Amino acid sequence: DVAAGKGTSIKIFLEAMSGCKIITLSSSDVLLEMLTEKGLEPSRENFNKMVEQLQKNGGPGALSRLMGNLILEQVESDIVIWDGVRLWLDVGIIEGFNRAMLVYVTADVSIRHQRAMKRAAKSDEANISLEQFIKNEDLPTNRHVKNIGRIADFTINNSLELDSLKRQVERLAKKLKEKNLVSSRQVIKGFFP
Repeated sequence: DVAAGKGTSIKIFLEAMSGCKIITLSSSDVLLEMLTEKGLEPSRENFNKMVEQLQKNGGPGALSRLMGNLILEQVESDIVIWDGVRLWLDVGIIEGFNRAMLVYVTADVSIRHQRAMKRAAKSDEANISLEQFIKNEDLPTNRHVKNIGRIADFTINNSLELDSLKRQVERLAKKLKEKNLVSSRQVIKGFFP
């Protein structure tokens, strides 16, 4: 979910998995780079338009395939985190990887709204109303997140304090270690859609 604490969760995960070579790839970072190259403002609307343009030029799933190729390039990594799986096509790409795991980070919508305004990661988030924030969850790049979250292998609810988040992420790291999923390349699909 938007502003659920994906970045913070990833930082905690990296600490918990020290000793492993982990790379994080972000769909948003890829899109931001494209927007910057075109001189466009990094608004949620422009992110959605960029995805639509990619699909127009490269067909459905163009961003998903691009991210899949970026993951394939990470041959030296023990774990690859794809931050930002938001589409069923993303899930389909990732399911093609051996030992993939879907992790979903969520939080109460009012908490996520406050976080989004505070961080203002997109230029139009600083003063967004709760009503508009909720409407944005139905944009093409967001509307499947909740359903994708329902099939997650592991869910983290970040509605409480930081200690709770840390305990949940550390439980995830322990689960990976116990199942010996780090002994060979692990793709964490949509770690925090």
